[in-house]
Amino acid sequence: MPPTKPLLRYAALFFLCCFVFTMGATSCYYKHFPYTLLRESIEAAQALSASRRMVEKAKLERVSYDHVSTKINFKLNQSYNGYTLFTYSGDSAALLLDENGNQIYHWKQPDDSYRDWSDAHVFPNGDLLFNSLTPGTTPSGTALVKIDKNSKVLWTYDKHVHHKVNMTADGDIVGIRHTMADKKRYPDIHFDEKYFLEDSIFILDSNGNEKRTLSVVDALYNSPYRYLISTSTGHNTVIWDLLHVNSAMMLEPEMAKHFPMFKAGQILISMRSIDAVAVIDLDLKQFVWVGKGDWLGQHDASFQPDGSIMFFANYQEDSSESRIVKFFPENNTLNVIYNGTRIHPFSNKIRGDVSALPNGHYSISYSLAGKILEVNENDKLVSELAVFNKDTGKMIVIISSYRYDKNYFDFLPPLPAPAPVQAAGAVQP
Repeated sequence: MPPTKPLLRYAALFFLCCFVFTMGATSCYYKHFPYTLLRESIEAAQALSASRRMVEKAKLERVSYDHVSTKINFKLNQSYNGYTLFTYSGDSAALLLDENGNQIYHWKQPDDSYRDWSDAHVFPNGDLLFNSLTPGTTPSGTALVKIDKNSKVLWTYDKHVHHKVNMTADGDIVGIRHTMADKKRYPDIHFDEKYFLEDSIFILDSNGNEKRTLSVVDALYNSPYRYLISTSTGHNTVIWDLLHVNSAMMLEPEMAKHFPMFKAGQILISMRSIDAVAVIDLDLKQFVWVGKGDWLGQHDASFQPDGSIMFFANYQEDSSESRIVKFFPENNTLNVIYNGTRIHPFSNKIRGDVSALPNGHYSISYSLAGKILEVNENDKLVSELAVFNKDTGKMIVIISSYRYDKNYFDFLPPLPAPAPVQAAGAVQP
């Protein structure tokens, strides 16, 4: 019996769907017509999807500052006896803790325009500098904002500022911002995307006035290291996040004495998408040095007085283990400061920062574990502070943290005077 008309229609529809699917998949894979007509819409959707995946990876949870609790899990006597400033995911606030982990001060969102604070620095008078990083948006970052101790806005730098900002000895501010850029500027560089995130270094004075900027992509393109542009992987997020610069620090004249291969005023950056740290000369407008090694996805590179570049090495080719490392550009050697233990594992695929403390130890933001660590020069854990939601008990992602001497602050009540030392053999009245 011949097939009925409805059956023929269903079969035709099925084969038509298969044909359309196959042609669509082929068009997307080879990026030919009609993909070219829809490319911008497709890339926008991919950007939104990737941003949302990053938010999910970071386990974001909205938590008000008054629902944040801390607990010292571990602390040795030789730990640094200072205060801790930190920002965290899920709120627009920065919290200051005393040496026992008690919250003694906070700065709160002054305006709905500046949500989800990222990096933050506090000044002796209580002024706070932070960048607003709204998750799920591309380009990310709303502004760099300075507020007073009462969270009143003093000034804003309304650019897409993201990740770390650093202060220079003379009060200037060094950071990174980004915009969407067209690949047409680099016709001889081979990467698939039409648009990409372009990172730029900026320098502001202490009042937020822009002094100079430089495109990091232009500086790389105009240097002998141009080929590195084509090695960008995006680290399973988005390939158009071409370099993913996540820190920028100026080489100060005093520190330059320990780096004879560089010059004062040059800028050290970390680029996650190509697993490299590099030094840029702002006057030459190009890269002058690039360091790559046994690490992937690193964050927060900084010059150290022993002639090393220290950073948070998030993982390796064959291991999810994170490490705090020092890379010595003079001889290309790598020293591991800390990589955790079986009892205290250390694995943080995104985010993270590290800074040297006055006592010779190192403070670490173990971001995805919701912990702030202190380790010594012998790869030993000295203290561990956990941050969590006091209502649910869930950990809270740390975005950034800094340690300060207790006497750094002018705006806090004065510290009690130390008790007098009783002379030996003296008798109490």
